[in-house]
Amino acid sequence: MAAVNADQLDDLVALTFNTVLGRRTWTDISLANQHYTISPRFFRGKKLPTDSGPRMEWKLQVRNQANTRLTALFDRDRLGIQNLMITGKADWAMVTTNYSYDVGEPDFQSDDQAKIVDSLLTREHSMYNEWFEFLESKLWSSPATSTGLHDILGIPHWIVKNATVGFNGGNPSGWSSGAGEVSSTTYDKWRNRSGAYVGVTRDDLITKVLNSMDFCNFRPPHAYPQTNGGMDPAYALYTTHVIVEQLLRYLDSKNDNIRDAAGVAASGTAPMLRGTPVEWVPELSNAGQAAVDTSNPFYGVDWNSMKLRFLRGKEMNRQGPLPVAGQRNVRAVHVESSLQLVCTNRRTNFVHHQA
Repeated sequence: MAAVNADQLDDLVALTFNTVLGRRTWTDISLANQHYTISPRFFRGKKLPTDSGPRMEWKLQVRNQANTRLTALFDRDRLGIQNLMITGKADWAMVTTNYSYDVGEPDFQSDDQAKIVDSLLTREHSMYNEWFEFLESKLWSSPATSTGLHDILGIPHWIVKNATVGFNGGNPSGWSSGAGEVSSTTYDKWRNRSGAYVGVTRDDLITKVLNSMDFCNFRPPHAYPQTNGGMDPAYALYTTHVIVEQLLRYLDSKNDNIRDAAGVAASGTAPMLRGTPVEWVPELSNAGQAAVDTSNPFYGVDWNSMKLRFLRGKEMNRQGPLPVAGQRNVRAVHVESSLQLVCTNRRTNFVHHQA
């Protein structure tokens, strides 16, 4: 039998993606990290969260009218009007990946469709591997500067370290206009909680984390329907492997793997604080990774205020196979995305790092 022609090969690429992807198996040892923290939260059996518009925007109320006071009989009214609202902004980051093939490649000069599918499928698989690794790295990093290409604003961009305990996580380094183009110098409530620690002990890191879980839990006096007030933070706790190991040793030293007086417990191999598992992040832990952090940060991420969004119509939009200009035998498959991570309330999030 003759080898498949270009049109048949293009059809086979589409078939590979749509019907064959889950039916062929091999062992993949290409990935650097033991597991990934972001993709399981957003990409497992869920419709990707989307938004629209030229950039992401959200409203922040930064003050009140200051009109409330004691009064008396026949007192004159005192009226005051203030600008109450500002707008947070973040540009979409455009991300692209692809794979390509030449219809004249030796693997395609065969009537064995299984061999052809294997060659195409490994390239498709590799393309998505790279995409998810890139996303994980970016979401655990902070862009060094606000200039240049619009970058993904990772968790450390919104949750900024500061050695002083309190709401002192200010503008990210290299971003004088502030996270979300809101300066924490101008608006001091636009800050995350922070603080340094020395060791993984009851009186140091554990108490500081538990205190941050208390102090970052803001509840208004009334559950106004137009705000997300009254909603408890949806915490996920993230740190490095060495800190998880030390938390487990702390529990062993107490000879209590159920719960200690500080609310520290264990569930299998994961320590928990007040019932929330503490997850170690390979991207922060593995030497050689772009986001590795030797200060052993301990993040409290409130996923009610931290939001990953895709531009509608650009949520991992797969295109192709497409002919490549000037290379008539080459085809390319592209995946295009526009996305951003934004935090709509920095003060419900915290980070402690090791001094």
